[in-house]
Formats: sequence, C-alpha cells, structure tokens
Amino acid sequence: MSPEEVPLSKQDLIDFMSQMKELFNAFLKMVQENLKALGEDIQVIKEQSSVTSERITRVERKADQNSVAVTQLNASVAELADRQRGINLRLVGVPKLENETDMMPELIRWMKSLKIDAVPAWFERAHRVFARFGDRPADIVLRCSSEAVKEELFGKLKARGPLAFKGKRIIVRNDISVESLEIKRSLLPFANALYQAGKRFARVLPMGFIYFDRGVKLIARSVEQAKKLLLTVGVPLPEQESQEQPDSSEGEGGSQVGGGGGNESQGSQKSKKA
Repeated sequence: MSPEEVPLSKQDLIDFMSQMKELFNAFLKMVQENLKALGEDIQVIKEQSSVTSERITRVERKADQNSVAVTQLNASVAELADRQRGINLRLVGVPKLENETDMMPELIRWMKSLKIDAVPAWFERAHRVFARFGDRPADIVLRCSSEAVKEELFGKLKARGPLAFKGKRIIVRNDISVESLEIKRSLLPFANALYQAGKRFARVLPMGFIYFDRGVKLIARSVEQAKKLLLTVGVPLPEQESQEQPDSSEGEGGSQVGGGGGNESQGSQKSKKA
C-alpha cells in the first residue's frame, strides 16, 4: 500500500452509496417530471389534433354541401335556359344570306320551297350565334312564336328528309343549353347500352331518358342516375372509353333533321316496332 492510498472505511462506503442513491432518486424524479410534462404536451397535441380534425371534417362537409348546391344551381340555370330556348330551333350549316340583318324573308322563302306554308307570324326573330372556327358558318337560332308552332315546323322539316340550303347540306336541331348538351353527351353511352341490351326506353328533351317495361318506369337525367338505372335493370355499365365519345348521331344542340334524328332514341323506335 502506497502512502497516498487511504483505505475506505465501511462508513465511507455507506455515505457514498447514500449520496449515489440521492442523486439517482433526484435524476429519476426529474425524468418522471419530464415524462409527465411530455405526456401532458402529447395530450394537448392530441386534443388540438382532434379539434383540427373535426374542423377539417366540418370544412370538407361544408365543401361537399357547397358542391352539391353549386351543381343544383347549375342544373337550375340550365333548366331555366332550356325553358327559354324551348321555342327555338337551331339551323346548322346555313351559308351566308343575302341580308344577314333581316334574314326572316329569305328563310321563309326557303321553307315555302319545301312546301311549308310558313308566315312571318310564326316567328319572333332569327339571328346568328357565335362564329365557329374554320369555314363552317355560325348557327342560326330561329325563335318561333310558340312551342306549338315550333313543334309543328320541326315535324314538317323532319318529314322533308335531308335538307339543303343553296345547295349546302344543313341540319335543324332543338336549341338547348351548353350544360344540357354536356349532360346529354355523357348519357349517350348509357342509352346505347340499353339499346344494345334490347331494353325499351325513350329520350327526354332537353336531356335524359326514360326506361319503361311492365309498369316499371325509371328516369335518368344525370350520369349517377343512369348508372343506378342500368344496375337496376341488370345492364352492364359502358366502358370509360365509350363514355368519352361524342354524340355522333345528333351532334350539338339536340335532335337533328336531315340526318335521321328525332326526339326519341333508337331504343324507343325499336320497341314501337315490336
């Protein structure tokens, strides 16, 4: 044993262990307090997260409600526009007239050439709509004096078969809003699916179709309603690619005259023959 080394007595060891225990207890207490504080912070964060989640849910629910309201508003606007257009006919492909400012006299002469005894009292006005791209002339909107006059004239023009104006092929259609036209195009694949399945249905203007069979009548005026209708009657849904195809049989604006169109679908015509 060197002179510098001093042996520890038993009491010294006891005192050292006591000090270490006090330090350990103090450290353990500090850790426990920190864990408690951390737990309280975590609880606060959870509560705040819960409140935030509830707020997000409320905002999302409100957004969905607003989306539904906007959709309903757009549908109402489209319906109102279609009602206002209910006595209109749209003439597509009519070349430049002699008098674009006052076109009624020339249009009436054209109708008389088709053996249709049209008179000025049948009409309120006629005007071109927005110009199109390319060489195709802008459509002419022909506003009739009443819906009865419009339907009578539409039927007579339809009975004339393919129509021409100054040697140019033209088409006469119902005048419907852009919103209704988009819905009409989106419903076309579903109507085709019904037709291919041999189901009886009729087209509803300005948009939609009705399925009827053995006292059952279902109507679809939207894609969701059309999907539900097809599932109800057991017809497979059309593929996504077919839903993106435009309405080649009627094109823009509704039923056409001069191309075999009309107010009813081929499915309805097929059912009538049956």
